[in-house]
Amino acid sequence: MSKTPLSGTDKLWSDLGNLDPTVVCKNTLCRYESGMYVVPFMGGDYLVDPADQSVKVPDGHPPGHGELTLLILAYLVDGEELELGGKWISEKEVPGGSIFFTGPHKMPLDPIASRYGSDPGTLLSKAASLGGTALEFGDASIGFKALPRIPCAFVLWTEDDEFPAEVTVMFDETIPKHLPVDVILALVSSVVKFLV
Repeated sequence: MSKTPLSGTDKLWSDLGNLDPTVVCKNTLCRYESGMYVVPFMGGDYLVDPADQSVKVPDGHPPGHGELTLLILAYLVDGEELELGGKWISEKEVPGGSIFFTGPHKMPLDPIASRYGSDPGTLLSKAASLGGTALEFGDASIGFKALPRIPCAFVLWTEDDEFPAEVTVMFDETIPKHLPVDVILALVSSVVKFLV
């Protein structure tokens, strides 16, 4: 009888359990303590326990969800020991992104535009409270080191008489080396939950 194939998250847990923690930590700039990975995400330390396949969310952070677990596991399994490239790219510049990030996989940025479209100062304050920094794009922009090797930036163009507010997202050019496109979507979705 053939085995049922593992789902994405199940496979990542299995893969993580077979990896050398020393190599994982070198690749991802995370720590390994008492049998658990300590993964810095959005200013908090998430504890990832491969033995019981759990992710403990730090106090004060939004509750865990499937996308967040997928993101953290994929980063631990697939992250590479790479310095940042230093060039920002849009999701459409990620290989395969111009096709993937459309329709049901469109970046979930509308909640940021709705909440901060006429109030960029509040967005900057919220970002600062989460460890973000102001950048020089659009009418307001914020950058985060979401994961140790994965910065991302959100750029807001405020609403005016002719156009509604709009938000775009950018990544360091190395992001496709660390995460596949579906997990990049999970990254953005997870960060948006902090902002709104």
